Amino acid sequence: GEDLSTCSYRNWVATKLAFSTIMWEPAASLFGYVYASKQSVGYKTIAVYVFCFFVMPVFGKKIFALWYDAKCALGENFCSRITDGGHILYGLHQDSFGGLKCWNKYYFFGEMQEEIPLLLRVMFLLGIVYPYRFSNPLTPGILNALIITASWLLGYYTDAHASVWCWAASLQSIYLLFFDVSLFPTGYDRKSTQFAYHAIDTKSGKAAKKQELDVLQNRYHAKKIPKELDAIVIGSGIGGLTTAALLARTGKKCLVLEQHYRAGGCMHTFDEFGGEFDSGIHYVGAIDRVKLFLSFVTTKLVEWYPMGTRKQEVFDTIDLDGRDFDRDVIQYRAGRQRIVDELIRKFPNSKQNIIDYMQFAAKTASKITHIFILSKIFPHSFLFNERNLIHRMFIAPYLKYARMTANQVLDEFIADPKLKAVIGGGQLIDWCLIPSDASWWVVAAMMNYYDDGGYYPKGGSNNIPLSIIPVIKAAGGEVLCRATVQQILVNNQNVAYGVEMDKTGEIIKAPLIISGVGAHTLYWQLLPSSVPAAMSKREELQILQAKGELDVSFGHMTAFVTFEGTADELDLPDYNIHSWGGLDKYEYDISRLQKLFYADPIKYGDEALICLTFPSAKDPYYNVKFPGKSNALLLTEAKYEWFEDEAVVVNGASNPYGKRTKGYKALKESFKDMFLKRLIKYCPQVADKIIDIEIGTPLSSEHFLNTYKGGSYGISWNTQRFKHEYTKKFFHATATDIDRLYVTGESAVFGGFVGALVSGYVTALKILGWKQMARIMLSTTRVQE
Repeated sequence: GEDLSTCSYRNWVATKLAFSTIMWEPAASLFGYVYASKQSVGYKTIAVYVFCFFVMPVFGKKIFALWYDAKCALGENFCSRITDGGHILYGLHQDSFGGLKCWNKYYFFGEMQEEIPLLLRVMFLLGIVYPYRFSNPLTPGILNALIITASWLLGYYTDAHASVWCWAASLQSIYLLFFDVSLFPTGYDRKSTQFAYHAIDTKSGKAAKKQELDVLQNRYHAKKIPKELDAIVIGSGIGGLTTAALLARTGKKCLVLEQHYRAGGCMHTFDEFGGEFDSGIHYVGAIDRVKLFLSFVTTKLVEWYPMGTRKQEVFDTIDLDGRDFDRDVIQYRAGRQRIVDELIRKFPNSKQNIIDYMQFAAKTASKITHIFILSKIFPHSFLFNERNLIHRMFIAPYLKYARMTANQVLDEFIADPKLKAVIGGGQLIDWCLIPSDASWWVVAAMMNYYDDGGYYPKGGSNNIPLSIIPVIKAAGGEVLCRATVQQILVNNQNVAYGVEMDKTGEIIKAPLIISGVGAHTLYWQLLPSSVPAAMSKREELQILQAKGELDVSFGHMTAFVTFEGTADELDLPDYNIHSWGGLDKYEYDISRLQKLFYADPIKYGDEALICLTFPSAKDPYYNVKFPGKSNALLLTEAKYEWFEDEAVVVNGASNPYGKRTKGYKALKESFKDMFLKRLIKYCPQVADKIIDIEIGTPLSSEHFLNTYKGGSYGISWNTQRFKHEYTKKFFHATATDIDRLYVTGESAVFGGFVGALVSGYVTALKILGWKQMARIMLSTTRVQE
């Protein structure tokens, strides 16, 4: 019954209380859901909520002056009144009640007006709805958000509805706080998803290792093949496992066949001289996306160590000269601006060039990435028809940079040859192609990829397959090792229907066949020549390889070094060192030096690129599992041709692993001194702590990982690799043109861990369709921190 035509004391008090209560509703929603879900939110989110829904109402006189006419600033006459439209308007009262129009048109929709504008109302709604994104699974959060949004839409039109909505929002905050977990139990307990670690030589450590190997080394036997299979996946790399896990989320029974004795592809680790080494994952970037993609396909929490924790977040160092480390070496820290600052600090005369290039690279490379992913999902879309106007206007201007080399684009921005070497080839070990040949997009996208730093899986990369395989098994599927596929079976109707196993000749049938191996292995080994579609692809791929357009990527020579003493005791760095032995002699022309190295690796090995990384320093649990031990990995580029003469001996007999020729072993040994010199240069303290050093070659990768010619990244990442013509023919989920045969992994999207991980989602989308994929995204209880 209060008369709102005057600003009475009761009006003032009621308005203050009502306004404060309303402003706190979004904060209550956030707190309620955080409490109910037992999850934390970032400090940035908390800061935004505190500013918008606490600072603004309490210190409104200063804050709101930015948003509406200064005459209306909050003060002693902070009351409510009835607007010309018949609505209650909080807090914009003047003694005269003259209908002053207070809201500023420059900050909100419309001219100066009495009504609280739509944009502010939307901001308030978003403040309440936003916490529902933390729902796990997403379904209950979306239901709650829809309810509150629907009631808000009604409340926009009348005060009566608005009052109901305010009460509903308050009650919903209470509901979130006390009842949501009971009504929508997630079944997610973070502690139950964490790995436990034990010393390898203890009773508990041996038991844990046995459990691990029971999952990862489940040996193939016909009796273990599940009945009534829905899909067969060839290869247990991250692409194959992710595809199988997503299919399993819909109840499909998948059989994953791995030729190696241990599952995981490049994620698997192996034991050597009392320690453990990773086979492929040395560090990853884009960590938020990695966590998100893994959260839908895992049962255990894969934790990540931010590299550079011991050295101011430095994750990558680039040493071109081999001189003073602190003064001359480029040190990349997490954060795009910090990378820019480091480059400017080392190259002050190129400041504007650096700023211009880095801005261009961030914008252009990210757009190419999005276009590239889109081309994998819709390879035959009109968007990629070069005669299409939309393609010419919005696609072609970006894709042209993917078809230019790193040197060609850098020449447009950078004059300093040393700076050009740092940006164009400093992290070359991550793509194994010199700047004069590598697609510029690969180089720029890799820098974008590490914007937020480098990360290493705590406990080792084995934890990734260990956390995915149970999802496959829960749906009745299986992952079997030492299971080499001889060929994929295709009937006369061009439909894939099964596989034939090597040695035993067993036939395993399923309505879906998914290849997780590379394009060369698929077309040249697994698909029979009697299949016309396969034969056509094989012949064209051979021609393009001979022309150098779609050649296999280089592999790596790797030194696996074991030390006596922990990473802390030996002060091993937890960042990577990309090292050359004096690039200044070659005028900082990486391409020139590496070409000499390719021609004569022994002569130029002391000067060519070697990357040093230390798994035991990057994994905080390493010393728990392997007390008193530590290790290092050293990598350099390697050509299969160096060892080709030793790969096959007299009369065409193979030269298998464990029975290599003396010539092969001697060539391998010649790299040992090269690696040790570079190791001692940066870590002289380990000189007398080395227990063992083993050397891996492209032939090792060919044997253990079944990579064609030991190539580390599948098809070479040159400018031809990213022609849409070749994407459409060879490199997407349904590129084989054989019904019910799908492709995942490197040849479906892109190489590297994240590329293959994304491919699992793209291939699953092609198989399941949008509706079932949406159901997985909404109903899966995600494993998350």
